[in-house]
Amino acid sequence: VSDAGDESKEEEIYFVPALLSCERKSIWQKCCSLLCCCSRCGSGFSAPSVPTSTAVYFVFSEKFLPSGMFCRLQALCVRRFGLQKSRVYAGFGRFPTDDDEQTFLITKVNHYLKVELQSSCNVFTEGLRVRKFLSSALFEIKEKWIPCIQYQLCYSAMEEDGDEPSFGALSTDDESMEQSSGIPPAFRDVWMENSPHSHRIENAGGDGPVIIQPTVDPNSIAGMRTIGPVLDCMELARGMPLDQCDRIRGQPTPPQRVHELVRLVENRPLLGAAVEVCLP
Repeated sequence: VSDAGDESKEEEIYFVPALLSCERKSIWQKCCSLLCCCSRCGSGFSAPSVPTSTAVYFVFSEKFLPSGMFCRLQALCVRRFGLQKSRVYAGFGRFPTDDDEQTFLITKVNHYLKVELQSSCNVFTEGLRVRKFLSSALFEIKEKWIPCIQYQLCYSAMEEDGDEPSFGALSTDDESMEQSSGIPPAFRDVWMENSPHSHRIENAGGDGPVIIQPTVDPNSIAGMRTIGPVLDCMELARGMPLDQCDRIRGQPTPPQRVHELVRLVENRPLLGAAVEVCLP
């Protein structure tokens, strides 16, 4: 991954997550030692407390989360947000959002990924965008590297007490109203589409057509190697809600994902247009 932030320089910087050796915990211990020293010296310095949101979790089945998958996720995050604004350690990363006052944290813990938002103003509006990006990024890794690995999007059913959280799966089924009623309001407000902070860009259409008629048969999607870009296009064009996209991503095999996508999409012209855009 090269950082192309300054195009005037020919030198390229490569980020290799597998070579990271310093863990977040060791950095924090050093900071705590420094703070204790400052306190004894009477400097009056104290660590700022940054408000943190409730977490969303990607929990991997069979308790199998390859370290290589997290390294690839770090690389995709650095590619997206750049090296200058990212902070990466072994098993941890902190990355910016579209809001300068908010960042998101990713921590690899045994067989799951813990994702949190931090906000200097104690307002969390970037959760849905972060969830969309990470769902898309993980699925890209899954399709290209380890197609049959399975994971679920989860919330913590109860407060953490130093041990592993009690996970509740975030259902992507249409008939999930009873299950969704048990989701903590703090989680819903930050990470779900019906939250008060979820924003979507409307397509007013103007004087031209809202949907471009495709020249490609939507069924040609069956011959595509990856369908991740098609899902991103469909979600962006409001052809599918995020929960349905996540349900397709969660299917065990590539043929099942294609079958579920074709089954769920009612707007065939829009699907054809998405396939046409994403064809190599």
